[in-house]
Amino acid sequence: MIGVRAKVLLAAALAAGLLTWLLVGAGKMEPGGGPSSVPGGLAGRRLTYRFGWEDLPAGEAVLTVKPAAFGQRRAWWVSCEARSAPALRPVGSFRVSGWSLVEAAALRPLRSQSNTWRQEGRKQRTARFDYERGLVEVTQHEAPEGELELLHVPLSGHLDPAALLLRAAAGELPSRTMLLVGDDQYELRSRREGADAVAGPSGWQQARRWGLTVRQVEPEADERTEHVGRLWLSERGGVPLRLEADLLVGRLTARLVSTERLSPTDGGPPAQAQRP
Repeated sequence: MIGVRAKVLLAAALAAGLLTWLLVGAGKMEPGGGPSSVPGGLAGRRLTYRFGWEDLPAGEAVLTVKPAAFGQRRAWWVSCEARSAPALRPVGSFRVSGWSLVEAAALRPLRSQSNTWRQEGRKQRTARFDYERGLVEVTQHEAPEGELELLHVPLSGHLDPAALLLRAAAGELPSRTMLLVGDDQYELRSRREGADAVAGPSGWQQARRWGLTVRQVEPEADERTEHVGRLWLSERGGVPLRLEADLLVGRLTARLVSTERLSPTDGGPPAQAQRP
């Protein structure tokens, strides 16, 4: 039987995955803005976040945002890599990497790919957003023995986390948003709670505090799983500075620990991802 400490660490690992998703998810801006709509706090930057459960380290995530192209259209390339801390290895570790191409003019998702590594293997998902046909084509494969699956998800105003990240940098969180992560659908509700001074890499910054409720929408049942948390966005630049997720025991946090400007030689999206 798994002990209390192991259960707590396992819950922290799962919540860290949720936080990784939330770190690249939230915002509001009406479509139509170009690349200048994304403030310098994110554009052309690499941001590093550290997770923690109470006083225990839980993991780290690195987020990058840089200009790209999709055919003849301008786009943003958003990538994220996250991994659990060594302390979680006794109860299971994970590593996640992913990227998304977001159309600059409308700040809507175009292509995305994610890879998740756990002890049992790797799961890869790719998504192609087809606005003319009104659907998202999702391909997923679980290695080493899983079969390749092709799924079609009806597209109805859904956004992926990367598109929401860019919108968050340009405005405020909406009261309700539908997110698509692979073929999983989520409902995100937010409410403005106030403002706080939050510690960041360059010192204390004024930030807007938002309360978040995330529910995964089950396609074949009414049952939903709910997660509650809080997000702090800097007043200048709309940068996520801190995120909290409530667990059954304790609280998991993610905080921004460093930010740096990307150089022109830093990697970008693969060539095939930029072809319509």
